Amino acid sequence: GIVYASKARRCFIADDMGLGKTMQAIGTLENTNSYPAVIVCPPGLVLNWRDEINKWLPHRNVVYVTNRSEFPEPLSYDVLIIGYSNIDHWCSLLLKHNAYVYDESHYAKTPTAKRTKSAIKMARSAPADGLVLCLTGKPITNRPAEYAAQLDILGQLNKFGGLWGFYRRYCGAFRDRFGQWHVDGATNLEELNNTLRATCYIRRTK
Repeated sequence: GIVYASKARRCFIADDMGLGKTMQAIGTLENTNSYPAVIVCPPGLVLNWRDEINKWLPHRNVVYVTNRSEFPEPLSYDVLIIGYSNIDHWCSLLLKHNAYVYDESHYAKTPTAKRTKSAIKMARSAPADGLVLCLTGKPITNRPAEYAAQLDILGQLNKFGGLWGFYRRYCGAFRDRFGQWHVDGATNLEELNNTLRATCYIRRTK
């Protein structure tokens, strides 16, 4: 997983729960020396991420943000950990880092949500060869539409025809008689899986 992510640079690590996605992400950060880095996770996992990084990388300076009133001195750290609920508020200070890791990346599945827009903006501010990882244990084929925004975070959406190209090809997008678009279908899944695995997706199951 670390070798794959280090080479791909912008990819999903989508292993089943319990197979070490967190450790793989931490190992990839160190293997590629992608610091300073930002880790975005569900708010309840901020301290868990802190503990895991301190366990595997005790030589790295780790800070975390848990509110909207205090933020560490910019770039005074190797790794900053922050919950999804706070990234919109602090977005301007989270830009231009060398790596971004989005844990439980399906939290950013809705293109119109503020946190999704902030996540995309942050990832786009990384260097061209920067590291961007989306960690998720949810198989890609359940609801393809949910992964369009995540592919945008990774900078890989253009390889799937852009947003609406993705919706039409893999989500069976259609407009009903009232003019409303529906993108909750699932089409051409074998092609989708093959393209994902060929470009930016690794998944192992128990």
